[in-house]
Amino acid sequence: MGKEWFSRILPLVVVLSLLAASAVHAQTTVRFRTVLGDFDVELFDQETPITAANFLDIVSRGDYDNTFIHRSVLDFIVQGGAFQATLPTPLDVPAVDPITNEPGVSNTRGTIAMAKLGDDPDSATTQWFFNLADNSFLDAEENNAFTAFGRVLGNGMSVVDAIAVLPIVNLDGGVFSELPLIDAGAPLTNENLVIIETITVLGEDPDPGPDPDPDPGLTSLYFPVLPQGRDGFNGLALLNRSSDTVQLDLELFAEGSTAMATLEVQPGVQVAQLVSEIFGENAVAPAWIRLDSEGAQLASFFQFGKSDFSQLDGGVAVSKLSTKFYFTRVFDGPTAFRGQSATTTLSILNPNSTSVNLRLTYVPQEGEQSLSATIVTLGPNNLIFESASDLFFAESLSGGYIKVEVIGEGSGVAGFEIIELPDNSTVLGLNAALGNTGSQVFSAQLAIQEGLFTNLNLVNTTSDVRSVTFTAVDSDGGNLGDPVVMSLAAGAQFSQDARVLFVDPGQDFTGSLRVDFDGPGVVGDVIFGDSSNLDLAASLPLQAETFREAVFSQLANGMGFFTGVALFNPGSADAEFTL
Repeated sequence: MGKEWFSRILPLVVVLSLLAASAVHAQTTVRFRTVLGDFDVELFDQETPITAANFLDIVSRGDYDNTFIHRSVLDFIVQGGAFQATLPTPLDVPAVDPITNEPGVSNTRGTIAMAKLGDDPDSATTQWFFNLADNSFLDAEENNAFTAFGRVLGNGMSVVDAIAVLPIVNLDGGVFSELPLIDAGAPLTNENLVIIETITVLGEDPDPGPDPDPDPGLTSLYFPVLPQGRDGFNGLALLNRSSDTVQLDLELFAEGSTAMATLEVQPGVQVAQLVSEIFGENAVAPAWIRLDSEGAQLASFFQFGKSDFSQLDGGVAVSKLSTKFYFTRVFDGPTAFRGQSATTTLSILNPNSTSVNLRLTYVPQEGEQSLSATIVTLGPNNLIFESASDLFFAESLSGGYIKVEVIGEGSGVAGFEIIELPDNSTVLGLNAALGNTGSQVFSAQLAIQEGLFTNLNLVNTTSDVRSVTFTAVDSDGGNLGDPVVMSLAAGAQFSQDARVLFVDPGQDFTGSLRVDFDGPGVVGDVIFGDSSNLDLAASLPLQAETFREAVFSQLANGMGFFTGVALFNPGSADAEFTL
């Protein structure tokens, strides 16, 4: 990759929160611990102060502990906050005074809102519900505008969705007529209920309960690949967002060797170093790094390239391991990428103390037969770093994607892919996609100009057909023509240049992209590049979540480099932001 235009000194594309209405503020985060798993919820303290304070007051008294989900409506909501798990006679959650309604934040999928009486907007007390779909009709005044006061973070909706698909039982034709139950055919006891064991404010949990992590205060990050040897470089950028000085313990793992190093980082300070500066002569490649720190809040970035600054790219460290993920692009062969030679190298690391078994499935373009290869064992702290064609014993692989699954017993792993264009000194790096529990993705940058291309890629990871709507948005918030609607078959991939989707040949456009689906499970990425010789190119995952605060952990300007930032507000209201 070259040293100008789309040089990936850091990821260029970010999305500004549709909920942001003022300068960035820290928001309270609470953790729901349920019998089906834990998830975190960020409260909208600024937008709904009365509702958030009421919820936190109930949480502080422990009145939501040992309650249960008493209502579930498929593709609509799951509701709780009303009853304690005290069968055969469930007790009410202790009453509180009704609060003033605070509508304004839309009831989109993943938000939590207060339940209330249909004819009284100011009647909410203790009950809440999670929106399973885009329920923005609940925002309307004629429906007394339900107050959404928080949103589920990360992949937390996978827990809520697991609740939503449980069998529903009608116990009484009334309040328990839509009761979700575990093992619905068994005699009804507390064991059948979907119990909220605790709700706690993060950082204030006096009894965190059992945790597979032996040190719950430990922050762990994984840098999934350091590919460059002596003719190149690998670098790390780490920002300490904590208010205290932190110690970072780093361990490098390569075939047959390990190395350790320690960094001390002051609050608010960035450390940007070459791996060879950190580990000295032990900085061999290919390798991966684990970073551990007590109580640190870190922003991270890693980069690799040749010594002449060609083949530059990078990504963010992995903070969450997974038993299933996807490599969304595969180009491996003499004409595999836009007629150019390409090689896709997969990096899969197992940072656990036990071995795991992996199944890799290559899904080609629609209509072709899937190939699968089983990696019998990936040992503890080991790394797979091989080309896709070698893993699948194929001469070439042009298009398609790869699914990686941990089979049998085993903990999660991490992945990263590198697409090298050897004839053009260009590489593209992509973190493995973990899945998408939402129904939207975004690219804050969409460029359709003479000599440039933007290629969009979607993968439907579900067993259902998904309706997909593409909308190109200009810098003033208007649409570039009509949205493009299509169907994406179960397990299928769609890849197309934005110019083909949106504009007539010769028409230039710069803006942003929004993609909407009729359900979860679609992931994807975008590749930008010059259409003539591909000397300049960059790749980014499509962003599935909006944010209220973000950190760019590495900036670089000068010496032929520059850093660009694109922000996109996909909401219907203006948003103020501070850089």
